[in-house]
Amino acid sequence: MGLNRAVSVVLAFLLAPGLLPLAAESPETRVLDLHRNLPKDPLLAFGMILEDPQQEVQAALELLGELGGDEYRAGVNDALRRWDEALGFSIQRDLLPLLGPQITLAIDLPPIDYAMLALAAPSNETLTAVLGRIGIVAEVRDSERLDAGLRSLLEWTSGEVQSDGETVGVQIPIWISEGDAPEDQTKTSFVTLQYRLHEGRIAMGFSPEWIRDALQAGPLNEKLTSGKDFTRVFSQLDGDATRLSYVNLPRIRTLVSESHVLSAVLEDNPQTQDLMRAITTSEVMEIGLGSISVAMNGGVRTSNFGPRWLSSAVISSGVLAAMAVPALIISRQEDRGDSDSERIELIAAACEGFSSDTQTYPPAEGWVPVERIAPYLEPIYGRALPRLDTWENPILYWSDGDSYRLLSTGEDGRMDRDWTEVSMPGAPLGSGGDIAYGDGNFLVRP
Repeated sequence: MGLNRAVSVVLAFLLAPGLLPLAAESPETRVLDLHRNLPKDPLLAFGMILEDPQQEVQAALELLGELGGDEYRAGVNDALRRWDEALGFSIQRDLLPLLGPQITLAIDLPPIDYAMLALAAPSNETLTAVLGRIGIVAEVRDSERLDAGLRSLLEWTSGEVQSDGETVGVQIPIWISEGDAPEDQTKTSFVTLQYRLHEGRIAMGFSPEWIRDALQAGPLNEKLTSGKDFTRVFSQLDGDATRLSYVNLPRIRTLVSESHVLSAVLEDNPQTQDLMRAITTSEVMEIGLGSISVAMNGGVRTSNFGPRWLSSAVISSGVLAAMAVPALIISRQEDRGDSDSERIELIAAACEGFSSDTQTYPPAEGWVPVERIAPYLEPIYGRALPRLDTWENPILYWSDGDSYRLLSTGEDGRMDRDWTEVSMPGAPLGSGGDIAYGDGNFLVRP
């Protein structure tokens, strides 16, 4: 899924606080309390006091530049310059200083398998479900100026800004890229970025429910501070924080253990599978990680709390596994998608050649293995056509004479839906990960 300019702006705005270093503290710094209204049991939560947001964001951009190299840094600076010229004001100098000093970020996700399927074939509803529990809440130094600046930014990036008097939103289109050229991109859906200003605070995210809860006290049993794991972690730490971070290991363990996709990936790599089993046991991940920094006497005292393995070599293995598993998922999906797509395209080319000569497609009664139509196609239209997909399941064929379908049923060997009823590309993926082709287009593929 290609991320357009607007999504890049949104993600940078939402995620930047989690990358920022701790600002210089003073004895007058207020205690951080915005996190108390965050929804219960997020995966990650970060909160901090930023006396100079512009300086901190610049430091974060420099860090990203160091990680990406000189070319990446130059690209980021050029993008910021172009944005400033188009807007007529500086995002860094004029807009960001209006935020703070308190800023808090929360990140949560639905089950891994649902998120992967939703991102593979996005719709308005599925994207909102995936992104709806990611948001930022911050104090505001000048609500009127911030509102005007954000409206200009959103209008420039995504078009018409909508408002119901309290919540401001803009629809951000999502594009599917089939190639590098602009004409190869197709708008498939949109997601709505929203924010609301209330009593000197702002909440921004993709769900009006999340925004409402982040700005209002709400029922105690729905808040972060009422979560069993959070309470257990932070009961061991200093009560007053100028910076807070929290990683919900029990939630992560649940997401990993309930993911069929992740299980399938790990089965192909026994070494990683053993490692994941070791670090996701109840002994290792029965309690979350927490850290609090407190400003005192011109300095900062930081305390941490987490499982016993936190200071052992296991944490290094956990970091390596966290880096390796997404790469394995992506690599496995890309390899499988490319290989099976190429096999299907070979068969499709043979079917098209047959149709050019006969004005019909090879006959079939219902869905049949490609083996059944091979005599019509070989060797004139293809010397040795593929019969099986990468899961060693038969590639299936269907035709009514005027149109045709080719199908790889994926790892589970089951057809996710009746692909004879689908005529346009972009149909949603089923849980088995079908790859379907018909009449010159892929109807769906990873």
